[in-house]
Amino acid sequence: MLKAVIIYVMISPLSGDPETFYFNGRGFEDYSTCENFYRIYESNIKNGILEFATKTFNTDAAVIHEIGCITQNINQFYEETLTNKKPLYKK
Repeated sequence: MLKAVIIYVMISPLSGDPETFYFNGRGFEDYSTCENFYRIYESNIKNGILEFATKTFNTDAAVIHEIGCITQNINQFYEETLTNKKPLYKK
C-alpha cells in the first residue's frame, strides 16, 4: 500500500456550497512535514488556492473554507482512501 500525507482544501464561489479538492502532486511523509510546509508557504498557498478557485468556478471571487493535511492511502488495486483529516486553517 502506498501512503502519503497531502494537502486538501475546501473552497467555494462567494454564494455556493464548498467543494473539496486534494492536491496529491506534493506528498509528505508525515503530518509534521505537511504542516511545516503549509506554515512556511501559507500566503503563497492561499493566493494559489484563490486563483485556482476563481478559475475553477469561473468567478471573480471565492472563499477558502478550510485547508489542511490528510492521509492518502492507495492499495494494490489503485483504490484510494482518505483518513486522518487535520485542518490547519478554518474560516
